[in-house]
Amino acid sequence: MLLTLGFLRLGKLANFFPSSAIQGMLAAIGLIILGKQFHIMLAHRIKREDTLDYLFEIPFTINDAIHYHKTALIYAALAGAISFLIMSLYSKIRNKYLQLIPAPMWIVLLSIGFSYYFEFVIHENNPIDREYMISGIPQFSEIISQIPTVDFSQVGTISFWISVLALTLIASIESLLSIKAVDKLDPEKRRSNVNRDLKALGLATIGSGFLGGLNVVTVIARSSVNVNNGGSNRSSNFFHATFLVIFIVLFSTQLTRIPLPALMAILVYTGYKLASPENIKKIFRIGREQLIIFFVTLIVTLKVGLIYGITSGVLVTFIIHVFINKSVALFARNLLKPNVLMFQEDRNYYVSVKHFCSFLNFYKLKEKLDAVPRNRRYYCRFFSLPFCRSYRYGKPE
Repeated sequence: MLLTLGFLRLGKLANFFPSSAIQGMLAAIGLIILGKQFHIMLAHRIKREDTLDYLFEIPFTINDAIHYHKTALIYAALAGAISFLIMSLYSKIRNKYLQLIPAPMWIVLLSIGFSYYFEFVIHENNPIDREYMISGIPQFSEIISQIPTVDFSQVGTISFWISVLALTLIASIESLLSIKAVDKLDPEKRRSNVNRDLKALGLATIGSGFLGGLNVVTVIARSSVNVNNGGSNRSSNFFHATFLVIFIVLFSTQLTRIPLPALMAILVYTGYKLASPENIKKIFRIGREQLIIFFVTLIVTLKVGLIYGITSGVLVTFIIHVFINKSVALFARNLLKPNVLMFQEDRNYYVSVKHFCSFLNFYKLKEKLDAVPRNRRYYCRFFSLPFCRSYRYGKPE
């Protein structure tokens, strides 16, 4: 079904998600990652129902870590704190040879080296509490033996198709949101081929199902780790998967020497980058009304969930656009009109937008800009748009 959505080119629905709502969703995901992993980073486990509770507990976790008396917990918390410092400060080191190895790999190498130092040099067990070490990595032979036999006996039942439709809806919406969000993280400001991504997700989900796995969706955490570490094309995903297989097959014993707080530090840093205050400043520079959309999406996503969060962001954006235009009739009249024109003079392209271009009819403007060759300049002129000036200039992204 995901493949079918891709072939029907329904990926264009991603264009209807407001930019500020996507940013709010990104920030919420960042806070969820940060809030849940921060406590493990400092060797402190808590169980809460609400994501906000995890965030409110952070000062208490820091206080507990400062007053640890158990040596095993002190070492675990130090592993997390030092790893977070490496993630935060590594980009400031201007050594081209040192930068050949990314910060997370330094964390892995130092963690494994620390374990071997205690085992072979001073002949003692690793001082970090076993509760905070990686465990339960299956052997490759175990993984092969657990591949199930595919069973299609339920394909004729209503409950089967209800489940399939529900999973397809959730997977496609979450993937479209994540694809849009990752595009915003890309330093080169490129745009994904969303329909091709949906087809890829469909094929991956089919393969995963035959191996007994869950359906495949695009996710923010690993994508943002890729971006933060210089990943610039699809090969980063391929090598990510390749190295996972290599490490599980050949180095599963070494992986169990890595403390969980060190790995959680990488995720905490990733969460902070997604929810960075700099993003709020950028949104504020676009317009104050965008902050309302951003924070409504962020809070609802934190309290309820991703789908509800983006839905609330779309609804608030719609209300704000109607309010800004001061006329429901004008908004409705221009919603589906072809109000975007483009013409070419010499090597320059001129784009004219009449009345307004909201998130609901932005795809018309996007189609025009996408048609501009990447090595050409374009000029945009907006008429009667309350929150834009007359001329804009840029290069197509």
